[in-house]
Formats: sequence, structure tokens, C-alpha cells
Amino acid sequence: MVAAIKQDTNDYWRYAVFAAPLAAVGIPIYIYAPKFLVDHHGLSLWYVGAMFLFLRLIDVIQDPFLGKIAQTIGEYRKHSVLIFVMMLCFSVWFFFAVDPLFEPSIYFCLCLIVMFTAFSYLNICFYSQGLIFVESKLINTHEGLAAWRETGALIGIVTACLLPTFFQTFGMDAWAGFAISLIFMLVISNFVMRNCWTQVPRICSQVKIFSFLRDNKTRSFLFLAFLNASPVAVTSTLFLFFVETRLEAASFSGIFLLIFFISAAISVPLWGKLTTYYELRKLLSIGMLLAVVTFGFTFFLSSGDIFLFFIICGLSGASLGADMSILPAMYASYISKAGFESSVAFGLWSFFNKVTLAVSAGVILPILAMTGFVSGESEVDGQFFSLTFFYSLVPCSLKLLALIALHYGPFERKNR
Repeated sequence: MVAAIKQDTNDYWRYAVFAAPLAAVGIPIYIYAPKFLVDHHGLSLWYVGAMFLFLRLIDVIQDPFLGKIAQTIGEYRKHSVLIFVMMLCFSVWFFFAVDPLFEPSIYFCLCLIVMFTAFSYLNICFYSQGLIFVESKLINTHEGLAAWRETGALIGIVTACLLPTFFQTFGMDAWAGFAISLIFMLVISNFVMRNCWTQVPRICSQVKIFSFLRDNKTRSFLFLAFLNASPVAVTSTLFLFFVETRLEAASFSGIFLLIFFISAAISVPLWGKLTTYYELRKLLSIGMLLAVVTFGFTFFLSSGDIFLFFIICGLSGASLGADMSILPAMYASYISKAGFESSVAFGLWSFFNKVTLAVSAGVILPILAMTGFVSGESEVDGQFFSLTFFYSLVPCSLKLLALIALHYGPFERKNR
């Protein structure tokens, strides 16, 4: 039985505040880091791809065990969160603002291992705490919580997209300023959320990871999460390369990201509102189909098609809003009804989402290098067709597979 928690009902806005820097840190992890290493430190696509494959495999393997730690640490969760926030701050600083103190390949590997570990643990605790809020009746529905969480997250993402351009415009060190800003956001959000971390005792018959995975519906959710996250993983890895090489619009990359995430931010509450009238699965299907139709047009873009890409960013951002708010809400609702331990459940959810990042960086970047792609060079006569193929057609195909899995999977057709 879940114990009642006596907390102020305003705790969920604190939860949204904590979502902002966590999401902001995700931008350098998922989008900026590969190109940063290639352009600023001269590492090859081969090496960066192999490094991210290795690091992200370590990251995904450790996620379920971080979930177990978050589950068993009990009353000390508040203190563990502070420790991992500090780890995240130090890793961001040493990665972006400090020149390598020793062999760059080893130095950046160590920075990223610490960054990934801290980021993963904080996300697991964060999502688990959200489920506790819902179970304690501070928020009535998982959909309502998702709207708060994703709105806060998207504010953080928009901020992260603007920061490098902001500092560069004023002649400051863009990456050092970026790192300092992220650290400031993390410190403030930890202070705001410091008294909200709770560990609720509960009787749970299926706490072990392998017992959890024996459940057919759980496996279906995790498989769907893998397929649905794969397109975003691929496009996140290749976004900066595509904008610079195919569109020849590197200076607009921050604005493209801004349009994309603002559109997602606007769409999240709209998708959340629609969940009160329509089935979650039907709405998620519409969002997936919108993503395929709109993003498929990137295949036909060429140099200078900036306005068209703005439109694509806006519409595909709106489809992201469905992914961010509806699918996690469906999963959280199911594990709550099934009586699973939330920390373990979200540890596995994170695991299957991050496997896609390992595959995208570790496989696609070396393949691009094999085809002759060189970062920073302009495309001539379609010589970098492989970049367009992987950025456009591969994500659309994966999204269609996710749509099929959603349609034929054992998911409830009614919201509640």
C-alpha cells in the first residue's frame, strides 16, 4: 500500500523547475557533444562514433542498477540527488570549459562517463518522484503531471539552444558560458526541489529486474519505447552535420532547434488537453503519423531551403509533443496499476531509450566516414547522399515501425 504523503500541493511546480536543467543538459549530451569533439578537438568521426558507442553501452547497462540504487537508498535519496547534481556540474564544466588535462581521448571519455551516470540517476529519481506525486493524489492524472514536466523540460531545452549563440553574439566564450549557465540552473533547481524527494515504502512482489521483464505488456512498452526513440536518436546525432552540410545554414542551427522545441512546448498542453477527450493510443498514433509525413520532406531539401526547414521543424516539433507527454503517461499509468517499483521501471525505460543513442552514434557516424563524409565541407553534386539518407529516410522508416508496434501491441484503448 502506498503511504500518504503530506506535502504542499505546490510541489509539482518545483518538479517542473527541476525538469528544466535536466532537459538542458540533455542538449549537449545528445546533440552538441559529437560535433563539438570533431570540430573543436579534431577527433575523427570513426573515433567519436566508437567512443559514443562504448560510453552509451556502459550508460545503458548501468541504468537498471542505478534504478535499484534509487529504490533501495530510502531516506537518503535527497542526499544522493545532491551528490549526483554536483557530479553533473563538474562533468559539464570539465567537458566544455576546460582544455584536456591529459590525453584527450581518455579525458573526454571520463568526463562523459561521469556526465551520463549523473544524468541517468537524476532522471530516474525525477521520474520516480513524479509517480509518487500522482499516487499521493497531489496530481490527479499522469497526463497532468506529464504536461507540467514536459513544459518545464522544454523551457530548459529552449534555453540550452539559445545559450551558445547568446554568448557568441557578445564576444564571449560560447562553451564556457554555456557550461556556467547549466551549472547555475542545476544548483538553483536542486535548491528548489531539495525538500520534495521522498521514498515511499510499498509492498511490491515484482521488484527484480528480470521478474519485471517477464511481463508481456512491459516488454511491449519497452520495445515500443526503443522503436519510438530511435528516430530522435538518429536525427539528434546528425542534426548539426545536416544543417551545416546539406542546408549550408550552420548559423541558423540554434534557431532551428528553438523553433522545433518551442513548437513542442506549445503542443504539449494541447496534446494533454486532447487526452481528456480521446484515447491515448489514437492520439499517439496521430502524432507518429504527423512526424513521418512532415519529416519525410527533409529528403528533398537542398542548400538554402531554410524557410522550408523552419516549417518542418515546427510541425515535427508538434509531433514530438505527443511522444513526450502521451507515451510516458501510458507507461507510468500501467506500472502504477501493475504494482511495479517505479525506480526499477523507469531505470529500464531509460535503458531502452538510450540503447538507441548507442546505436545511432556508434553505427551511423562510422558509416558516414566510410562514405567519405567530412564534417565542415560543403556538399557537391550529392556526394554526401548518405547523410541525407540517414537523417531523413531512416528515422521515418523507424517511426513507421513504431506506429505498427503501437497498433498491434497489447495496449489499452481506454485512458483510464
